[in-house]
Amino acid sequence: MWAGILNKKLEVHRFTKTKNEFGEDIVNEISVGEYRCGVVNQSTSRVNLNNEISFPYQKRFIVRRYCDIDEGDEILYNGKLYLIESIEENEGLQNKMIITTEKPV
Repeated sequence: MWAGILNKKLEVHRFTKTKNEFGEDIVNEISVGEYRCGVVNQSTSRVNLNNEISFPYQKRFIVRRYCDIDEGDEILYNGKLYLIESIEENEGLQNKMIITTEKPV
């Protein structure tokens, strides 16, 4: 019944920190994988960032429960990056609902 909702694709990016021989922290970006998802546009708001007005969108992604997604990851969807605010698991429907906001540029 829920298979028809998962008609779009997203890509999950994870960041790891390592130290080089000089003691500097280097951030590495790893692509965890691509997953099928359902997308719901939740809301938008008006925000003043660095004296510029922007309208970050909130989206809600629905994926299967087995997908490897953590709250520190970022989601790439339609060429835009989204920061994960919360992840709610639903055992009855075997899915995860991920609430995100668009990453400011």
